[in-house]
Amino acid sequence: MRLENKVAIVTGGAQGIGKAIATAYVREGADVVIADLDINAANTTASELQNSGRRVVGIHTDVTKEASVTEMVSKVMADFGRIDILVNNAGLGYFSKFMETPMNGLDLMINVNLRGVLLCTRSVLPHMMNQKSGSIINISSRVATQHGRGGITYAAVKAAIDRFSWGLAAEVGKYNIAVNCLKPRGPVLTDSNVRNNPDVDSSTWDSPDLIAKAAVFLGAQDASGTTGVVAMDEQIIHWHGIPK
Repeated sequence: MRLENKVAIVTGGAQGIGKAIATAYVREGADVVIADLDINAANTTASELQNSGRRVVGIHTDVTKEASVTEMVSKVMADFGRIDILVNNAGLGYFSKFMETPMNGLDLMINVNLRGVLLCTRSVLPHMMNQKSGSIINISSRVATQHGRGGITYAAVKAAIDRFSWGLAAEVGKYNIAVNCLKPRGPVLTDSNVRNNPDVDSSTWDSPDLIAKAAVFLGAQDASGTTGVVAMDEQIIHWHGIPK
């Protein structure tokens, strides 16, 4: 098992891509903390995975609030004693044109998708630096580097996550911490995506399990291996390493 005895935090892990990653991590031997705003859904997912023989717990977490994130990380350290993997998966998107997107929608995307990544990373990093090991995985999107109509603020936020991941990888490599940015090659077949796109043919969308396979690969990395920006293309993982 590639993640045996590691402790992983998956934000937004109660459903969709996050749930698939949490499930794959448990299968690979990790203990998993599902940090989610919906604690009922988090506890349900945790209960489903309890029979794996690994520890799986749900913790109510609002990634936009520093106090909530700090409390979650403190609980993880108290209960597990270490943090080996952080998956910054919590996110949402508005894909309307810029002037048609309500201001509260723009704020929410920035706060959840970007501020949430910064807060969770900032709270976890001191523990990883102290233990001189760790893997941080930020879920991005192909739209960060593609032109398109609609959803430009979502794309801008994901582009910021790309640059943050690249820069942080170089900054914390000396602590043996890998930082990678996982970019699904297209739409992912989650309940929310299907619900929000009822008129779109989803037959060619990737399954969350495919994304989870890449997240397992990245979760097993340290700074001596893969670190930098990671993309998925035709089911092959490509990466750009950061020089040490």
